[in-house]
Amino acid sequence: MADGGASGIILGLPGLVTACADLYKLTVAARNFDHDVNMVIYRMSWEQLKFACWLRDAGFVEGSQPTLRLDPAAQSALMMFLQGVKGQS
Repeated sequence: MADGGASGIILGLPGLVTACADLYKLTVAARNFDHDVNMVIYRMSWEQLKFACWLRDAGFVEGSQPTLRLDPAAQSALMMFLQGVKGQS
């Protein structure tokens, strides 16, 4: 009877090692996932802001005039983007 239990443990050991290795890989991937998602969100926000500025500068927004500097909202968004990138490094 005791040999049956020991052989079951020995036969199950490779599966346990594989499960632990898979869990470790999943943990490492999850650590990077948060960083990757934040980078995508920052980049999408920045591209959206650039597109809005282009629409305004191209005259598609009523009353808009071409400008040579970033407006306060763009400056604020750029600072948030840069701080987010710095914080993720």
